Amino acid sequence: MAPKKNASKKAKKKTEPKKTGKVKSMEKGFGGMEIIDVEKTGHKENANVLALLGYFFSWFGGLVVLLMEKDDDFVKFSAMQSIILFVVWMVAWVVSLLLTMVLIGFLLVPVVFLVFLCLEVYLMVQSYSWKMVRLPYIAEYADQYKDVLAKK
Repeated sequence: MAPKKNASKKAKKKTEPKKTGKVKSMEKGFGGMEIIDVEKTGHKENANVLALLGYFFSWFGGLVVLLMEKDDDFVKFSAMQSIILFVVWMVAWVVSLLLTMVLIGFLLVPVVFLVFLCLEVYLMVQSYSWKMVRLPYIAEYADQYKDVLAKK
């Protein structure tokens, strides 16, 4: 009797995340981040600049870019991820401020600020390079809600 090959193929099959835009390559980054190299064709020529501005101006830039751009999934995803990342940043900041009452917050406040600042700069550089970085947990919500404000 020959071993069943179909069972092993089904077990190896992974579920891939929803990809937006045309994808040239995908790689894993630090902490479970997925870095997707997006092809420039099929996008507006300034789509990478719009994605960068969405990250640079945090929630406000993300909201403005999301309201302006109705068609490009790369830009909409980056803008929504920027908004959600800002909300996560504010929650972490409030928690660290509350922990200042037990003195550990004095150490956490600058650490939280520096971590999120470095993450924002990293996301800006990657989006300008036509790479879409999918942050764990946040990217799922960005995929889900990116079309809410940018209705056609």
